[in-house]
Amino acid sequence: MNKKTPSVYRDISERKRVNLKAAIEGNKYWNISEGNSDYVYVVALSRAKTKAPLGFYARTSFFKRVQVVPEVAKYCRKYRVLLVEVKTMVAYKVITWNAFYKLMKIHNEKILPLLLERNSPYYINNKVLAWMKEKI
Repeated sequence: MNKKTPSVYRDISERKRVNLKAAIEGNKYWNISEGNSDYVYVVALSRAKTKAPLGFYARTSFFKRVQVVPEVAKYCRKYRVLLVEVKTMVAYKVITWNAFYKLMKIHNEKILPLLLERNSPYYINNKVLAWMKEKI
């Protein structure tokens, strides 16, 4: 039986696929920065469809499930990265795997305030990340 290939695999290289699989299997999470453990990045393992007090629930790596605010829930898909506030277990941003890869390479402390702003874009892909880099 032919298994359907996830759509994220069309857009990423084989090396990035291996890293994504390893992150999921290892229940991986990433701190937003070395000095800030209030927010973490986790991989979404489901869409955010089940009702929750603050929006919808989504299954993730590391945390079993987190709440996703309604504005962000429409972008939440399997294999995308969520920016989660640890204290409240609420996801405020969705980042594509390619954009997340670039974000980790940049590792620029000046881009963090833009990520944490509530009125900044909820969905971050390569185009939005380039716009954020121009802003700083």
